[in-house]
Amino acid sequence: MPFRILAATDGSASARAAIATALDFPWPHPSCARAVVALGRTPPAMGPTLRAATVRNLYQQTEPARRLLARRWPDADAVALHDSPVEAILGEARRFRADAIALGWRGHGAARR
Repeated sequence: MPFRILAATDGSASARAAIATALDFPWPHPSCARAVVALGRTPPAMGPTLRAATVRNLYQQTEPARRLLARRWPDADAVALHDSPVEAILGEARRFRADAIALGWRGHGAARR
């Protein structure tokens, strides 16, 4: 039975490791994958210049994630969403009908786990 894999990324080392793990996992053929980048909601106090730079940087994470997934799944795509990470990942998982979600861990320590 094929799987639908959603890979969440912010371009961090842990997100890249999660994508690498998803690529190496023995998913049955013909599975498919999509990447999601959560742009979040930038606080108004951030200022327009810094907000624009933050959004631009996160959009730039979308294509590299798609290219990584396309190594195994040529039809892989990627989306950038202006939602909080939780809302974006879970919302896209529902829309994509994902069977599995690959995401990295930020390393906030054992208390946060």
